[in-house]
Amino acid sequence: MLEFERIELDNVDLNEYYGFESKSVFTSVEWLRFLEEDNHGEIVLLRITKDGELLGYFTGLIIKKYGFKIFGSPFKGWSTRFMSFDVFDVKIIKDLVQPTIQYIFKTTGCVYVEIVDRNLGPADQDDIPYETQVVDSLVLSIDRSDEEILGHIKRNCRQMIRQFENRGATAEVSEPDDAFAREIYAQVCEVFAKQHLAPTFTLRKIQLLLKHVGKTDHIVCVTARDPEGVPIGTYIGCGMNKGCFGWCIASRQEYLWYRPNEYLFWYGMRYCRSHGRRLYDFSGVTDYKYKWNPENVEYLRIMAGKYPFLITMRNLAKWMYWRGRKLKGIFQKIFKDRDCTEVEHES
Repeated sequence: MLEFERIELDNVDLNEYYGFESKSVFTSVEWLRFLEEDNHGEIVLLRITKDGELLGYFTGLIIKKYGFKIFGSPFKGWSTRFMSFDVFDVKIIKDLVQPTIQYIFKTTGCVYVEIVDRNLGPADQDDIPYETQVVDSLVLSIDRSDEEILGHIKRNCRQMIRQFENRGATAEVSEPDDAFAREIYAQVCEVFAKQHLAPTFTLRKIQLLLKHVGKTDHIVCVTARDPEGVPIGTYIGCGMNKGCFGWCIASRQEYLWYRPNEYLFWYGMRYCRSHGRRLYDFSGVTDYKYKWNPENVEYLRIMAGKYPFLITMRNLAKWMYWRGRKLKGIFQKIFKDRDCTEVEHES
């Protein structure tokens, strides 16, 4: 018989909770504390057993939106690729989805559940009795020598890495402190302003990430500098076990000729590899990432509502969010004498 037991994060057996070979940083204790504070959420850990035998855990957060309690594992906007199930046998996940969602509806008072699971793909959609969407990303094997990786990527990418070094720029691991958070956020603002958009996240989100995860080996902050020591690019990467992710990368527009972005990716990959990571996830699909010759991966977002109109509301909220970002970017362009941090703080 399948059984669920809700366990408080402070009381979880960490040896058991971390005892899954494919467990990602996104269900680590520190990441959950980051999400909890950033989203004013309530952490939910479900210990799953069958006939007394441990199958795994399911992890997510309850938040409130428009007066409704909703459950995310994760939601968009959390800067978290996926969460969902940590289990010994990933083949059982599609059979766990429906009873897990039913348990959440029954015991938490939530009216909407959204799950992103990397172990479920398009081929599993017919077996999932809920609305689904395909989520895609790009991944690169870094379990190789520098020469093998460089030989695999496109020629212009290799050239950009060499140009960074030949022009006297350098990169270094930085302290995950408030100064770094403010520098990378200022650079993020420049990147989005160029596209007449507002950033997809706040300075506070970066500060909270570094507050909770910065003291662990799950994260690395990197700064690129020109020959005079001026910061020209910044990078945050995260990872755990064999997987690692590019969380944020940004640069000063006037220094792009140094090619900081490509080198920061390269630095981050090698740093993560030195800490035992084997697969680098670029955290989404963007044209410029294809110069690394990555592989496309697809997994599922599952959306379940107690009432049919909730899915419609979810899709409308998504549309309104992207329209809002565009309008905010236009206003920031109009009032370009005010810095991005100030605008974000007042929004």
